[in-house]
Amino acid sequence: SGSEKEGPGDIYIKAVGSEDLRRLTNTSANETVPAWSPDGTQLAFLRTGQGVFVISQAGGPERKVSDTGSWVRWTPNHSIVIRDSIGGGAFGVFEISLDTLERR
Repeated sequence: SGSEKEGPGDIYIKAVGSEDLRRLTNTSANETVPAWSPDGTQLAFLRTGQGVFVISQAGGPERKVSDTGSWVRWTPNHSIVIRDSIGGGAFGVFEISLDTLERR
């Protein structure tokens, strides 16, 4: 939550050896579970009730990659893996290609 202790959480990054925070997101929704890409250039995260997003560590526009999901991780081939419900029932693990947004 950065320096603000109340309200929904946003995504911040902090350089090692510095106390300065850089805010990457600023919404009224709660953003959680940030995961760094293998090359350190992007973060994937969850936004409560809105889905899974990816944003550059430098800031800028975010990209929605799934309407639903939880537990986000990166693969070495520049895809993300999420846990998501299958047809509103059982949960499964899906790989999402960031090039095509294909889910498998």
